[in-house]
Amino acid sequence: MADPKFNGQAIESTSEFLFGLDMFGGIPKLPTKRGSDLSPAAEFLKICQEYTFERGAVIAHKLDVAEGMYIFRSGTVDAWEVSFNNEHQEQEFKWKSSFSKDDILGDVWLFEPGQHHRLLRARKGGSFILIKKSDFLK
Repeated sequence: MADPKFNGQAIESTSEFLFGLDMFGGIPKLPTKRGSDLSPAAEFLKICQEYTFERGAVIAHKLDVAEGMYIFRSGTVDAWEVSFNNEHQEQEFKWKSSFSKDDILGDVWLFEPGQHHRLLRARKGGSFILIKKSDFLK
């Protein structure tokens, strides 16, 4: 996987991006939890890790364990079906879809174990935010 960009700490522009999405738009309006110095929005941002990737980088291999939900912030990532040609033992790739800004992959992986069904490879460099299931469920 790509290297962490912010070492687990989301910066202001990341928070603006996330809270601009319909899925997370209501979080900042919630009151601070009793016994905590952090608002729910700040606690949420602590579990958001942003990763950058270059063109050609593999984000995930087919059958890799899915750690959580991916929110694509920039760049373009293609999803490829990978199979083997039994005659020549060569891999065959068939393009299936792509992900770019605001696209979300694996929201169900926040609650259920899963695996990547396709090879994810960057067509154009960019970044994504990963919310790991283990962090989210805490």
